[in-house]
Amino acid sequence: MISITDEITDEKCVGCGSCANYCPQGAISMKADKLTGFFFPNVNNSLCVDCKKCYDACPIYKKECKQKIHLKDRAISAAYAAQNMDDQIRYRSTSGGMFSAFATTILRMGGSVFGAGFDDKMDVKHMEIADVCEIDKIRRSKYVQSDLGNSYKIIEERLNDHKKVLFVGTPCQVAGLYSYLGKEYSELFTIEFICLGVNSPLAYRAWLQECEEVHGSKSRNVWFKYKCNGWRDSPFFTRIDYDNGETDVLDEKNNYYMKGYLQGSFFVRSSCSKCVFTGTERCADIIFGDYWGNSQDDDNMGTSVVLVNSENGKNLFESIQNNMNYECLDLENVISNNPRLNIHLERNEFSKNFFLDLQRNPFSVVVKRYIGEDDYLSDIVTKIIKPKFLTENPK
Repeated sequence: MISITDEITDEKCVGCGSCANYCPQGAISMKADKLTGFFFPNVNNSLCVDCKKCYDACPIYKKECKQKIHLKDRAISAAYAAQNMDDQIRYRSTSGGMFSAFATTILRMGGSVFGAGFDDKMDVKHMEIADVCEIDKIRRSKYVQSDLGNSYKIIEERLNDHKKVLFVGTPCQVAGLYSYLGKEYSELFTIEFICLGVNSPLAYRAWLQECEEVHGSKSRNVWFKYKCNGWRDSPFFTRIDYDNGETDVLDEKNNYYMKGYLQGSFFVRSSCSKCVFTGTERCADIIFGDYWGNSQDDDNMGTSVVLVNSENGKNLFESIQNNMNYECLDLENVISNNPRLNIHLERNEFSKNFFLDLQRNPFSVVVKRYIGEDDYLSDIVTKIIKPKFLTENPK
């Protein structure tokens, strides 16, 4: 019996879980790899009836077979530099606060928003919110691959009840959603962020656990790209709040998680190095990221680049124009100067060795061993953001 796991190997699988959500027999579950912590589909052959519906749901299989992931054509039609007018929201966001503006619009229409947040164990999972007061739960980037769980199923239920839904995720997660649904819904709005690759949940957990041991307390919040020194320096800073009331701000010298991510790409998913969702043919209605070019109102609190990719995306962007400052950008210039739109990252050749060492040593020790204590984030981030745009995953 041949299943989707035979066709789509671990090197190709993006871990979206579309196959597991779609399987009518419940024969597929997502299991964490023991070495890396990334989720992969596991097929229970005693339940599998060889119906091949998992193939229909898999966005990678559809890409390889040159099948359309969604029915309506999409094309980037406009580009903007944009900022939320609410400075407090912008400060609490990863870049320009555009996610909050989009989410607020959908929620005030009685819809739901799905995005990545921390659960009570500080694991990163996609979750649903239905009220504006909940936006902070899924605001800001998490820099670790989220567990989608059964989000696709819940989204399908909401859409079949004719409720509006906004889904925000990586390009492969958005593609997984459309592949799972297999049809167009006018009530569905999707946003993907410009992605530098997704990090291992196991590496994230090893890093956070080490931080918690130093402080003698469990953590209750992690704020990546903390803007204590302004937005332009924020990739260097991470804030961690602990249950015992302590707060720690990691900087470029001791932020070993961001060092390992930005400098070495040691713990990104293997499929990211062969990402089939780079390029200008994108699935989502809107694509956004950090805008590092010159803006008319650059106060170092954050500016987003927003790319409109469909009629739904155009309508959503227009619905929030009264709540943002924005300026039009030259589309060709944005595309040509944003390398992660067109070029996938190169996974470090020593990635497997990194994970093997992580089984025996603390996270910071392993990072130091592979990148050196004297390598500073400022050197490598300069290389990443050349010439104008930092291609991370903001909200």
